[in-house]
Amino acid sequence: MEELKLRAKMKKKKPKFVRQEAIVRKRLGTKWRRPKGIHSKMRENRAGKRARVKAGYRLPRKTRGLHKSGLTEVHISNLSQLENLNKEKQVSVFSSTIGKKKKIVMLKKAIELSIQIANIKNPQKTLKKIEDEIKKRKQAKKEKEEKKKPKKKPAPKKEKPKPKTQSESADSAVPTSVGKPKPKTQPKKSKKKPAKKTPTAAELAEKKKTKKEKSQSEAKSSAAPTSKGGLE
Repeated sequence: MEELKLRAKMKKKKPKFVRQEAIVRKRLGTKWRRPKGIHSKMRENRAGKRARVKAGYRLPRKTRGLHKSGLTEVHISNLSQLENLNKEKQVSVFSSTIGKKKKIVMLKKAIELSIQIANIKNPQKTLKKIEDEIKKRKQAKKEKEEKKKPKKKPAPKKEKPKPKTQSESADSAVPTSVGKPKPKTQPKKSKKKPAKKTPTAAELAEKKKTKKEKSQSEAKSSAAPTSKGGLE
């Protein structure tokens, strides 16, 4: 196609449009801004100064929005758009917002329908790469979950009894203790103390009376005069 060849030639001649004093001051960046200064030489289109954006640098109208192959680019973000694509006139451009799982399904469909993808050079290679990444992620997740789980302690193994030899069996047959068997000792019976009876109100009153009488009799005996030995 002659128009595509013409576009390639024009692109080679097309200069890079950089902002004024972008090389002098790095903080400005290379993004384009129209010069507005009164004394700006770039605004006056002086010789030796950087080129400004003009309509003359635009590419041919027929080639605008076309791919290198001459097909029109169509941005795709789901499976239904891919299925409705006309592969003879259009070329697909996968959106950057598509997830990995969704991309796997779309790539398989594109390979099946033999649809050209502009922003993916080798779809089979990229498909394999994405599948490997998902497998690694799942494996890492499983390992993480296993580490979090508490480890079970192994149960102690029960040792099987060893078979006795002829000498051991003969020794076990001979009784070790000689003489009369020891009498069985009976367990001692514990004597329980009788529980104390709580005194009634009448018994308490009688005890108090007896105590008072005793104290009165003792007081009288101490107050009585002592008898002397002989008469005068």
